[in-house]
Amino acid sequence: PAAVAWRRHSANAAAGGAGGGDRVPPPGARPVRHNGELLGRWQYGTKEYVVSAIAGGLLRWNGPHSTHGTIAGTLRPRPPGPWLLAELRPSGPGAGGGGGEGLAPVVGEIRLCLAEGRDVSISNYRGINKADWGRDILGRRISTTP
Repeated sequence: PAAVAWRRHSANAAAGGAGGGDRVPPPGARPVRHNGELLGRWQYGTKEYVVSAIAGGLLRWNGPHSTHGTIAGTLRPRPPGPWLLAELRPSGPGAGGGGGEGLAPVVGEIRLCLAEGRDVSISNYRGINKADWGRDILGRRISTTP
């Protein structure tokens, strides 16, 4: 059977991603120039996420979720704007998708870009049933290795 892709539709889809509720990137937001700028462990508050390199020159985001434990997805450019975006699925043992891709259901999206300054990221999460992106979250890179 053909794979079914989850996609959010709205009148605002062109503003920076796969769906509505998009807003102008915050001042100082900039696109990733090369993958090395995002590789490693990032901290926001008391939580952390990891960005790692995967086959095909792509990046994988892996981080915490309040219901599913750990979620993950492949970051891809979403012009216009500075964002990389990933559809997120539960990952790890019992996720049903073998490491976060495949059979596990999409639970949300993350969008990510860099901020002015060294090793600072801006991200937003949007749950599967939400039209709007969450607040801007600033992350600081705490390690260049995952």
